[in-house]
Amino acid sequence: WYTAGRPTGIRSIKIDNQEIDGMTVSNVTVELLPAKPGAASQVCTVTVAGFQTAEIVVPAADTSLKFAAPPLSIVDLTVASRDAAGNTSGAFVVAPFELRDTVAPDSPDGIGAISVNDTEIAEPGYTELLPV
Repeated sequence: WYTAGRPTGIRSIKIDNQEIDGMTVSNVTVELLPAKPGAASQVCTVTVAGFQTAEIVVPAADTSLKFAAPPLSIVDLTVASRDAAGNTSGAFVVAPFELRDTVAPDSPDGIGAISVNDTEIAEPGYTELLPV
């Protein structure tokens, strides 16, 4: 009888909000540490807002846990190892976290055109920058 070792943590959590049909959802990617030797999978238990629970099994070769939930929800997460015989280790408990978007938008590609209007007084709507 053998149980794979208990996981020791996670690498990172990335939250990216997306609007679908007028509703915003938070797409969550948790980068797991590699599975312990002897583990066939990592079993992640995700509880959203204290009431909705899901068990998501991530194969040992993978390190990404992905799920979606309502923005600003509080999430409780545990990660355990499971061997091929179905034995499950004790769980690593991740501190509860709130689903706040952590992904910056893409940077601009550049500017379109530059137009210079050489006047002595800045036109309304323009910020006048003067040498110091």
